[in-house]
Amino acid sequence: MDALSDVAEPFVLLATEGRDIVGCAAATLRRAPERFALVGFSLGGLVALEIMRQAPERAVKLCLLSTNPRGSTPYNHETWARWRQGALGGRFPDIVRSHTEGVYGETSAAARVREVVEAMAFAVGVETFLVQLGLLESRADSRPSLHTIACPTLLIAGRQDRVTPLELHHEMRDLIPSARLEPLAACGHYAPLEQPEAVSALMHDWLRA
Repeated sequence: MDALSDVAEPFVLLATEGRDIVGCAAATLRRAPERFALVGFSLGGLVALEIMRQAPERAVKLCLLSTNPRGSTPYNHETWARWRQGALGGRFPDIVRSHTEGVYGETSAAARVREVVEAMAFAVGVETFLVQLGLLESRADSRPSLHTIACPTLLIAGRQDRVTPLELHHEMRDLIPSARLEPLAACGHYAPLEQPEAVSALMHDWLRA
């Protein structure tokens, strides 16, 4: 946010409202300015894609980081059901730590980034975790509507991301008419934490263009 403050008025809207992606996007739109540049990371990227379906005229630009445009799979639902049961059964710390194993790029900062992500997860807590699981469970396949996105679109992805692999971003680049893909070397899923300077520079150029 500091890096972009000379070209924008950055603000954050958390993906914690609504019982599904559609409701979360609607809640976000109610709090957002009339026109905005829209950025979504991971689950936030799914909300951003739903915002583009509901009110594409309000977004002047779009940036998606580490985002999966595809619908959920039976394996996803099995995993989320197991996580939900575990969280309700007092195993939330175990779920957090198992999720944060192996999702970062192979860099010297990986251990520090993992500590930050785990600290954030524990600060957010079980209740919000369950809300976000509900959002994930409502995820629809966004690919059929990607061709309707007309605003300048920046896609940022870690080359070592195993949660939302680079191939998914190649797919979005091919389907969104105005999309540009910027892969990041030595970067896993948490691009804004693993490569903050690179992400900030890319977004700065995207906002100025």
